[in-house]
Amino acid sequence: MAKYGGKLKELRAKSRELIPELLATSSKGTNQIFTEIRKKVPDLCDDKIICQCGRKLKKTPEWKHQIRWAIQDLKLKKVITRDIENKVYKIN
Repeated sequence: MAKYGGKLKELRAKSRELIPELLATSSKGTNQIFTEIRKKVPDLCDDKIICQCGRKLKKTPEWKHQIRWAIQDLKLKKVITRDIENKVYKIN
């Protein structure tokens, strides 16, 4: 992540705080989480920084990738779970 700078590291940390708050009221899908976090911290969600991981050139902004990592962090800590059938995340 060093190639992207500190803003994205900050976004991942902030997302780990925001996601449980967002899910406290209702379950949400990944795109809903992206939208809500972007509303709350728009300065950390820069579409110009494209994800460069992997071998294939992607068109996805890195900020979305960092939110996905934050979701994984929360799943590993058993703070949230994914309802596979409904394709949403919810608080454990």
